[in-house]
Amino acid sequence: MARKLPSLNALRAFEAAARYGRFSEAAQELNVTHAAISRHVRELEQYFGRALFRRVHRGLILTEEGARYRKILTKAFDMMAAATADMQSKSGGATVTLSVDTGFAARWLVPRLGDFIQSFPNIDLNIISTPAYADFRAEAVDLGVRFGNGDWEDLTIDHLIDIYSYPVCSPDFKGLDKIKTAEDLLKTPLLHEENKSWWAAWFVAAGIPAPESLRGPVFQDLTLAVDAAERGQGIALADAITAFDSVQAGKLVIPISVYVPCEAYYLVGPPTPPSNSAVADFKDWLLGKMKNFQSEAIPSPEDIAAL
Repeated sequence: MARKLPSLNALRAFEAAARYGRFSEAAQELNVTHAAISRHVRELEQYFGRALFRRVHRGLILTEEGARYRKILTKAFDMMAAATADMQSKSGGATVTLSVDTGFAARWLVPRLGDFIQSFPNIDLNIISTPAYADFRAEAVDLGVRFGNGDWEDLTIDHLIDIYSYPVCSPDFKGLDKIKTAEDLLKTPLLHEENKSWWAAWFVAAGIPAPESLRGPVFQDLTLAVDAAERGQGIALADAITAFDSVQAGKLVIPISVYVPCEAYYLVGPPTPPSNSAVADFKDWLLGKMKNFQSEAIPSPEDIAAL
């Protein structure tokens, strides 16, 4: 038996106008004109043969029957929206948007994405590479990867991995055979990230007073410094996220095994987790992948230098 219903556009227009109490706000939500909302509501009232609103000077007031009908419609539209989101997450339309810094994305996440794509072929990832922290209230972002101490308010926070900095260079680096102690690094070309404070802190942790002025190029992105190290241009300070894979592949070596604790990477999200099951699937995958990675990449306690 065919369902007898008014036009869907008329129902949507009435429900939006009823929620806002004004045609103008309803028109903005549905991206149509004020006149279109008015026309659709009038069409619906003609369909029922009765008024659904009382027009007043500053807006609209629902009639008793209009209020009852609006309540039912809002519930129905909410159910349809939830069902649509669920269907998208299961049928190929789901997208997870992740905000992450370039180093984490390029040198750790991207090399492992094949596993995620194979495991979840119906979920598309939208990876935003940026050093800025995502604002979950203002941006359409589902999750973010942040580096810091984890002290952020109004977020869900999951620890990913503790970070330790250590020197790396190409196995073909000229002069590598002469590096026997941490102090020997003061005589080599050093590659710096953002400023020269990271190397200064590393030397202090290694028990060597760093000179007031450290020479070498400064890169605004750690990824660039590590790339330069792979090409034999100097020695960079790196960590497991940016260098472990290259060390395993023989593209980088660790000339001095002194590991200095820094902060950590965290997976963060809005305070109320989204109902989208695709976001939960990606989160579970990332946490599981990182847990396995930590067992290989975290240095042993005897290698870690205390600051």
